[in-house]
Amino acid sequence: MLGAEPDGRLVFVAALADDEGAGTTGAVAAVRALPDEARELVRPFAERLAGGRPATLTAQRWERGGRN
Repeated sequence: MLGAEPDGRLVFVAALADDEGAGTTGAVAAVRALPDEARELVRPFAERLAGGRPATLTAQRWERGGRN
């Protein structure tokens, strides 16, 4: 997975493609962790997608039915 160590708390990570499908505009992930820990688990994937540049990440708690 993009050169980072797998972690059982990481459910999935996917790149968000631009409208033309030629590049990425970000990433989305589902992680079994609190927001601060989730950002650090996803950071290696996001920075790899960003060509090694630092990634700005946000994380929000979610529950069935929407975010809280």
